[in-house]
Amino acid sequence: MVASALGRHAVRVVRVVLTFDEATAAWARRPRDEGALLLRPVVLGPRDLPHLTSLDFAREHLLLAVLVALARSAEVAARGSRGLTPEAEADVLRAAEVVTELADPRQRQRLASLIEGAAPAAIRATILKLLEERGMRSLEIIREEGRNEGRAEGRNEGRAEGRNEGRAEGRNEGRAEGRNEGRAEGEVRGEVRGEARTLLKLLRLRGFAVDDVTAERILGTTEVALLDQWVERSLSARSLDEVLGG
Repeated sequence: MVASALGRHAVRVVRVVLTFDEATAAWARRPRDEGALLLRPVVLGPRDLPHLTSLDFAREHLLLAVLVALARSAEVAARGSRGLTPEAEADVLRAAEVVTELADPRQRQRLASLIEGAAPAAIRATILKLLEERGMRSLEIIREEGRNEGRAEGRNEGRAEGRNEGRAEGRNEGRAEGRNEGRAEGEVRGEVRGEARTLLKLLRLRGFAVDDVTAERILGTTEVALLDQWVERSLSARSLDEVLGG
């Protein structure tokens, strides 16, 4: 593919690799034999990202600050260690603080949710306190709101289906049974739908390209436990395959 692009466009080709895992970064730095070409990728791993030395630096380089915060958190997850180094913890907290200062509420909430959701447990409480001080909501609150919206829609659908079934079976007994069954089934469907919507929102916030087939697969999933598992994976995964595979 690279050789084809070089031949077609006659331009310099640079392969850039961004990874939150230092082991993957080391692997990616090896020269790659592409037939007639020997490529040396430009690799950005956790150790290549700068520390956020001050709030002013983080404000000036906002998106870099968010990327640094996600990289520090993901590096902890990749190593399986329990906590951040003091420097990495400072990076995450500085990024979180400058994000809470953004004027655009939509951008502020999206970026804050990314940082908070990816942060290790040891530092998450500090970030949640910062969000609450700035009148913002945590990822768990957003997820619960999605579930509640789904449950409400499910209840309404369940009531309607229950009434229709009840009328068909009988005005009294059939209607009561139909309503009860419809409410129960509707609440379950609503919870599943809310979790699926939350997952799609998180994947797009992480920058993953979710095509129609993948979206239909997620929305068609009926197991709440599986959707919960995918949501947890989405916070530190490096690809859609890592989220939805296995």
